[in-house]
Amino acid sequence: DLSTPLDPASLVNERTTALDLDSLYGRGPGADPQLYAGDGVHLLAGRALSGSPDAAATDLPRDADGTAIVADERNDENRMVGGIHAMFIRLHNDTVDRLAVRHPGWPAARLFETARQQVVTAYQSVIARDLIPRLVGPEVWRNALDARRAAGGTTACTTLPVEFAVAAYRLGHSMVRDDYRLNSGLAALPVFSGTFQPGSDLAGFSPSPDGFAIDWSLFLPGLGANRGDVQWSYKMDAALTSSLSRLPLPPTSIGTAGLALRNLARGVQVGLPSGQDVARALGLQPLSGDRLFVGAATGNPDDVATVAEVAPALAEATPLWTYLLAEAANTSLRVRNGDVVGATPAMRLGPVGSRMVADAFASLLADAPGLARNVRGPVTLSGLFTRGLQGVGV
Repeated sequence: DLSTPLDPASLVNERTTALDLDSLYGRGPGADPQLYAGDGVHLLAGRALSGSPDAAATDLPRDADGTAIVADERNDENRMVGGIHAMFIRLHNDTVDRLAVRHPGWPAARLFETARQQVVTAYQSVIARDLIPRLVGPEVWRNALDARRAAGGTTACTTLPVEFAVAAYRLGHSMVRDDYRLNSGLAALPVFSGTFQPGSDLAGFSPSPDGFAIDWSLFLPGLGANRGDVQWSYKMDAALTSSLSRLPLPPTSIGTAGLALRNLARGVQVGLPSGQDVARALGLQPLSGDRLFVGAATGNPDDVATVAEVAPALAEATPLWTYLLAEAANTSLRVRNGDVVGATPAMRLGPVGSRMVADAFASLLADAPGLARNVRGPVTLSGLFTRGLQGVGV
């Protein structure tokens, strides 16, 4: 139901707000034994997949009905997210094996807790040193961390701001390509085709076909021989691919299959403020509707239009999710006298979006003080996955 008004305070978050990989570990082997191997130390792994140079690639673990055995079913939404989850299972298990060789006298509980701590720390380091600086810029990120430390710094947020959850951190939806190649033996397939037949697209919620092992060199720079073939994410802009208009419907078959419409409806449902109101609340000058561009930020003026042109009634009260993506496009597009004349290749969130994302993640990382400056080990996703492909853990 995306129409009945909801009080955000009534929403229940079934996940922890700490960045502790609870979607991987659940509540631990005692409370969620179904996620673990019989020894209660290793995570349960799925069946082997073929098709890529990664000989150890696996599907998610599944039950007899094909349902993924994971703490958060959304990690089975598509093959790429499922593949990332499967890689983190391997990183944990390889870390356990390395620790067991190094410390043969350690009891099982100590092996598990040490491995989990090391994997979670590596995950947090990738967020703090790789992901967030790319999205918001290093200076904005440093300012957010410094402000958190100055405020007392070590109390993690317990409730995610609804403006972050329903608008700001849905920025990734605009970065999804229409289709992807999982490996060199497969043609590019849409993320969602609308048919949801295994092998026709990259939708999850079913066992992965045997030849669907992911070649991570097609997704991360610096891995393997396909460095020139990396499928880069699309820019953050107010445009979604057609694949994301064909999402699976809930069991009731009620609602829209379009992700953009779902996001906008959810924003209305929980009563989000407009982007301009959030900008003013942060002490920033809001962009007017004639400077907010919707469409793909390619630099071709035919690919975009302003909010003022598309929806004049929303020009000064733009839905927050749209505003943040259009603001990001404004950082990339070159505009002269109100007309688009080109675009720069690199882009990040604009002033309002950057502040919202940086402040939220600084709070989420508050229980890992000093992490952004003192962490050792892999600090990029490419570096972390290289260790996973080598089978050495973290």
